[in-house]
Amino acid sequence: MKPEFCKNWSLNMLAMWFICGAALLYVAFFPPMDVMNRNVLPGVAASFRYPPIPSLFPQELNSFDPFRVLMKIQQINQRFSLQPFQSADKAMSPTLRPPPEKPPMDLPKFKHEQTFQTIIAAASARYNVDTAMIKAIIRAESGYDPHAISPMGASGLMQLMPLTAESMGVDDIFDPVQNINAGVRYFKKLMKFFKQDVSLALAAYNAGIQRVQEYNGIPPFSTTQIYIKKVLEYHQYYSNQARKEENPPLVHSEG
Repeated sequence: MKPEFCKNWSLNMLAMWFICGAALLYVAFFPPMDVMNRNVLPGVAASFRYPPIPSLFPQELNSFDPFRVLMKIQQINQRFSLQPFQSADKAMSPTLRPPPEKPPMDLPKFKHEQTFQTIIAAASARYNVDTAMIKAIIRAESGYDPHAISPMGASGLMQLMPLTAESMGVDDIFDPVQNINAGVRYFKKLMKFFKQDVSLALAAYNAGIQRVQEYNGIPPFSTTQIYIKKVLEYHQYYSNQARKEENPPLVHSEG
């Protein structure tokens, strides 16, 4: 076999292989239309021969309308009373609600509270001291127990110290009439001494006049401060109770 023939034959075979390879690549990348229609999933050629969106997504998404979606979301929010979303950049302001009203104090009456109403009213009129204040002091001091005795030795309804009771002319410290009258007269004296300052008078009733003068005001004792607060709350309660008794609610009768 001549060298020139071999050379030409090799070139022809190489050209043939090149043409066959090109044809195969063309068929692979650009299949006929009917083949593409039979194959539901488009090949690589589909992305070149057809627009990307119709070939890759359903037809419903091609008609996507953002306005219609927003209107649908708004309808759902209105139906279920949902609050609209806020962006993360904008801080959500908390809903301001009025603080709940403090319920009125409703104290249970002590066993002997009604027993001493007449004595309290008489002492209030005699020494011109508010009845509600007398009731508040008795409630804070002894809880309406005429036989109460404190660790410091204070006794009776208004918890009189023995020296105070003696200075007020008390013979029987446990006698309700003598105890209440002496306690009211002593509180009246303290109010006059501290120029009608109720807090200072109560502080002196609890801790003594010397302590109030020493600290030039209410002593920094937790027991005294709690005592003053308690008496003032009880006074408010009894004042409200007295107003209700003076002005009872009207009852409409039918007919």
